[in-house]
Amino acid sequence: MNSKLKYKLKTGDILYMVLFIPFFEPSYIGHNIPILHMIFRFGTYGAILFIGVLYISSLFRNKKKISTPVLFATVYSAIIFISTVLNNGEIVSCLVEGLSLIALFMLSDSICQKSVSRFLRIIYPIFYTFVVINFITMLIYPNGMYMYVMDGAYHWVSNFNWFLGLENAMIIYLLPTLVYTYIIYLQNNSKWNFFNCLLISAICIYIPIVRWKAATMVCFALFFIVVILSIWRLIPDLFNARTYVILNIFFFVGLVLTGMKGGIVEGIVTYVAETILHKSDTLNVRMNIWGVVLNLIKEHPILGYGYEATRIVTDKMKYNSPHNQYLWIIYRGGLVQFTVFAWFLWKTAKSLFVRKEYLGVKIVSIGLCVSLLMWQTEAITAYPIMIFLVFAFYFCDNREYLAMLDKFAIKKIRITSKSRNNRVALRRE
Repeated sequence: MNSKLKYKLKTGDILYMVLFIPFFEPSYIGHNIPILHMIFRFGTYGAILFIGVLYISSLFRNKKKISTPVLFATVYSAIIFISTVLNNGEIVSCLVEGLSLIALFMLSDSICQKSVSRFLRIIYPIFYTFVVINFITMLIYPNGMYMYVMDGAYHWVSNFNWFLGLENAMIIYLLPTLVYTYIIYLQNNSKWNFFNCLLISAICIYIPIVRWKAATMVCFALFFIVVILSIWRLIPDLFNARTYVILNIFFFVGLVLTGMKGGIVEGIVTYVAETILHKSDTLNVRMNIWGVVLNLIKEHPILGYGYEATRIVTDKMKYNSPHNQYLWIIYRGGLVQFTVFAWFLWKTAKSLFVRKEYLGVKIVSIGLCVSLLMWQTEAITAYPIMIFLVFAFYFCDNREYLAMLDKFAIKKIRITSKSRNNRVALRRE
C-alpha cells in the first residue's frame, strides 16, 4: 500500500457521488427552493431504483450473499413498515424512507467492502462542502436564514435555521465529517488536510457554543480529549468500542429508564446540568417527555406505532420527538426493531474491538461513542449517521491500511508489532 493516499476522483467515484447527493438534501433547499426540492426528491427515487438494480444484479453475478449491513437495513426498514401498515400510519413516507435507507446501505456497503479509503474519497467532499457552507451562512446570518413553524399540540416557531437547518440537523453532518477529517489526515499528512482538521474542529466547537448546546459541547470535548490522548498513545485499550457501547447502555438505563426515580446516573447528570452547564430546565423537559413516551410504549411494546405524521406525534408527546433516539426507535418499531438495531450496533462495535490498538480505530470508536451519547438526549439518527455505521463496520477489514494510518500518526515515532499479542509498541527514534 502506498505510504500516502492521495485524493483523485475517478469517473466511477463521481458516479457514486451523484448517487449519494439526492439523499442529503439541505434543509434550506427543502423549505425555500421548491424547484431544487423536487429535483432532490425525484433524484432520490431514481437513485433508489438504480442502486437497487445495481446491487441485486451484482449479488447474482458474483454469487454472493447479502451483507450484514444491508441485511440489517432491510430487516430494520421492514419492521417499521409492517408496524406502519398495522397502525394505519404514513405508509408512503415510511416506504420512501425505508427504501432510501436500504439503498444508502447498499451503496455504502458496495464501496466500503472494497475500500474504506475510497468511501472517504467519495462521501467526504459532500459532507465537507455542506458543513463549510452551513458555517458561512451562520457567520453571514447570525440570527438565522429563515423561519420554520411546527404546528400541532406543540406549536413552535424557530428563527434560527441555516443551510443545514437547526443545530441537530447540523450535528448529523458535523460528527461524521469530523471523524472522516481526522482519518483523512492520517492517510495523508498534507498541509491542506491539517488545515481541514483545524477548520472542522473549530466549527464543531463554534456551533454548540453559539447555540448553547450543552450536551453537544460535552460530547465534542470528549471526542477531542480522547483523540489527543490516543495520538500521543496515552489512552489505554480499555477505551474501545465495546466499552463505549456498554457505557451507553448503563447511561440509558440509569438516566432514561430509571432516572425518573432518583437514580445515581440521574443525580450525576442533574448536578452537571444545573451546576456546571446551567441547563436544568432543558433536562427537566426531556425527562418529562421520556416519561410520556415510556407510557406510550407500554401500550404497543412489540412493534410500536409505526411511521406517523408529525402532527400526530406532537399531539401524543406534546413535542415533535422523544428527544432520545433509542426511545424513538422503540416507539416507532417496538422492541423488535430495537433488538435488530442493537444487534447491528454490537456487531459494529465488535469489529472495531478486534483492532482496538490502532489509532484510526480509536478515532472511529470514539466517534461511535459520541454518536451514541448524543442519541441519549436527541433523536438524530439520519442518513449521515447511519452510513457512518457502515463505514465503522468495515473500517478494520484491512489491517495494512490501519498500520499505514498509525505510521503517520506522529512524526518520528515508529510502530512495531509484536507477533505474540498483536499489540502495538512504540519506539522513539
